[in-house]
Amino acid sequence: MDFTEVKCRSCGAAMRVPDGATRVRCNYCGTEYALSAKRQAPEYNPVKTIRYKGREEYLYTYLPQNWTLRVIEDSQSFSMYAAVCNGLRLDSPDHAQMLFYPFAYFQDFTPGGFGIRQNYYLDGLSGTRYRRRVDMGPYLSERLQELFGELHNLRLEPADDKNGVIRRRADMFSRDAEKVLGGATVGNYAKVKFSFLRNGSPYSGFFATALTGLRQRPRSQGGDFLQGLLNLGGMMGMPAAKADWGRAFDFALLAPAGSADRYADVFDSFCTATRYGQSYYDMQNEEVQNVRQIQLQGAQYRQQNAINAQRQLHCTMSETTDIINSGYEERSRVMDRMDRKYSEAVRGVNTYTDASGREFQANVGYDHVYQRGSTFVGSKDGGVDLGPDWQELKRKD
Repeated sequence: MDFTEVKCRSCGAAMRVPDGATRVRCNYCGTEYALSAKRQAPEYNPVKTIRYKGREEYLYTYLPQNWTLRVIEDSQSFSMYAAVCNGLRLDSPDHAQMLFYPFAYFQDFTPGGFGIRQNYYLDGLSGTRYRRRVDMGPYLSERLQELFGELHNLRLEPADDKNGVIRRRADMFSRDAEKVLGGATVGNYAKVKFSFLRNGSPYSGFFATALTGLRQRPRSQGGDFLQGLLNLGGMMGMPAAKADWGRAFDFALLAPAGSADRYADVFDSFCTATRYGQSYYDMQNEEVQNVRQIQLQGAQYRQQNAINAQRQLHCTMSETTDIINSGYEERSRVMDRMDRKYSEAVRGVNTYTDASGREFQANVGYDHVYQRGSTFVGSKDGGVDLGPDWQELKRKD
């Protein structure tokens, strides 16, 4: 029996079909359709190969006839492993829109110590990108806000995962994530139908995503003031740039209110056919090398900061010790003076010194004391003239 190789009209998967067959069913997406023996005109193939920045086979996707397509950046959820985390935007003639954002890995982190509470954080020294880890419910509402702007009256309800496409893609990502994250993971996926008001206009659509992460969440790095200072001061050394959770994909369809159901099959085909080409992985690998180089430079910078901080700390402690010792010495001298004054007061004497520093004591009744050899003369008012052989002693404070 002879076979002919064809591609699925829905997802683009290759199939071998026996010659003479009139119907075919795709083993990958489950789509079944009739085969025409002869075609009067070339049939439109909605499965497209996307070329990006001179790279062939960057992505494959489903492009309905008369829709336009362009590659877009996902600036709201950059991955710590892939700054080339680009997605797709498809627009229909009647103002419907479909979006795709690829897989991304993150490290759970909320900068601490300064009351900062944000979803994303970039460590400029290491190039490490962080995203606060959230569960599926908060992620759905937060992500729709990121994609479509300020929304009002947002409503979500479960939608049918036709042929289990979302579940299969989520399972595949969970298996890959265990290798990347280095441990057992727990994941969840969702396909929902949504509606909301934006700028006063009603919209509806579909959204599908899958999240997975390590079962044991690392201890939060935020919430401590000193830790926040250390982070900003570069005294930590090399940060642990290890992902602990990830997103498998984001698929979205947005349409004017009441028309989303007309695009349900188109959205399912979009979710089924969109996949990565080799060029996409090549660009990610290049980005990984760039990030590692940045991390190495950042680690060296932080290490030097830590050394400088240690030296500064040592100098500061040495100066502080000198100040403390000097203070103790001064306090000791003050205490000695106080003890002497107290002793003199008890005994009713004052202390005097001669030119050589020897000390003598005299009754407090004398304000002036004179010496010649071993002879001393006291005077109340200093009004005595004893001659040049006498020296007046200095009263000691």
